[in-house]
Amino acid sequence: MINDRINKLRKVMKKEGVDAYIISGSDPHMSEYTAERWATRKWISGFTGSAGLVVVTADKAGLWTDSRYFLQASAELEQTEIILFKVGLPDVPDYLEWLSEQLESGSTIGSNVWTSSLENKKDIELKLSKYGLNYRGTEDLLDEVWEDRPGFPCRPVLNLDIKYSGSSRGKKLSDIRIWMEKENLLWYLISSLPDIAWTLNLRGRDIEFNPLFLSYLMISKDKVFLYINEGQIPPELRDVLKSDGIEIKLYKEIANHVKTLKPGRINLAPENTSIGASNLFGSDWEAVHEKDITTGMKALKNATEINSIKNAMKKDGAALVKFMIWLEENWPKGQLTELSIAEKLADFRSQQDGFMGPGFSTIAGFNDHGAI
Repeated sequence: MINDRINKLRKVMKKEGVDAYIISGSDPHMSEYTAERWATRKWISGFTGSAGLVVVTADKAGLWTDSRYFLQASAELEQTEIILFKVGLPDVPDYLEWLSEQLESGSTIGSNVWTSSLENKKDIELKLSKYGLNYRGTEDLLDEVWEDRPGFPCRPVLNLDIKYSGSSRGKKLSDIRIWMEKENLLWYLISSLPDIAWTLNLRGRDIEFNPLFLSYLMISKDKVFLYINEGQIPPELRDVLKSDGIEIKLYKEIANHVKTLKPGRINLAPENTSIGASNLFGSDWEAVHEKDITTGMKALKNATEINSIKNAMKKDGAALVKFMIWLEENWPKGQLTELSIAEKLADFRSQQDGFMGPGFSTIAGFNDHGAI
């Protein structure tokens, strides 16, 4: 099945004039963890780890991943044509070096402009120029071969009470605008989903184990636009956001809406902004590429956030103690499995007040799986 998918992709690559295609497994917001629609690395390779990169050429395919996933990747790629490259081991080439050995000078390497960052593009172009290879951004080629591809996530967004955030969205927007004024910015586009959720004191469920929602945020000195899928903002929350000066726009209409805005100096963080999003702003815009100021702002926790973290850890600690007692009592019966104890641990955590869901899937390893 995996090899069939790769061969279908190769046909599209040939039609598009692409000699190699890079699949990062990221989404349009450079997220490490993504909604199922952008689980492209898993779909094309069968590898289910959270980090890695797949490259497909006309006759070969490779997966690059780190030491956390060497055993897992070896098992999951076993029935495929994909070569495993163990990042960090001696004599293992990086994917661009490997491509330079596989392709003739003048060949074209492509990737989806919506899942490739500006920073990544700059790095790829610089390295490929040394090898005599070219980079070209493409639309999502997997759309032509992934027949039952999941749609865009569209789960309701929740308002985060100030008793948890410790600072209003109005205060955060005001602080951002102070920075924008210093940088002489007319506009600021935020693509990073954690930064948008933090700035607006909102939480979502579009990505498993992550309280995030698919969106873009555009800020000027007197306007704020939140681009999000239809139906995700409940009517009562829409009214609250409107009273805070935030206007809701459809996620898919950001390109058309940008055309109606007054062009000016805009910040597009290179590590979080996709090539596709950057392309929305033509030559009449002056793009600068500073890191997201919000990333540093949200890293500096206020007293309320610190106390919330402490309380969460106390609750998780209580759940773990209950689990360990249960494990000691039930282990001698010999009926437990890695899955059943993971489910029991999740059950103990869910009993804690304020539980919204686990932060990640429990990794339970025993005997043969202990090394993982």
